[in-house]
Amino acid sequence: SALKHASSGPLGSEVVEEEVFENEAYSLTKGWCSAGAGASGGTGGAAWQRYNRARGPGADSPAFPQVVLPPGEADGARWDWEGPWEVERSGHVDGEGWAYG
Repeated sequence: SALKHASSGPLGSEVVEEEVFENEAYSLTKGWCSAGAGASGGTGGAAWQRYNRARGPGADSPAFPQVVLPPGEADGARWDWEGPWEVERSGHVDGEGWAYG
């Protein structure tokens, strides 16, 4: 999923894209399951977290992370969400936005 937020002020605007990735794994006994439900990654059997952020605090989380807007700037600029969360459907993904590896 991706969510964009923008800062606007006297010097123009800046757009930052926040990304959250949902992880699932396929188990021969369970089928597709969320990573937090006991699926293990390929690195020594360590369990993956269900959600991962590309950056920021709480990058790995079993629950969908709360992405907080940064504080306003001294020049009067403030951050606003440009829209709701969207599933990224470009690149090498299926119709629901899943990429397989």
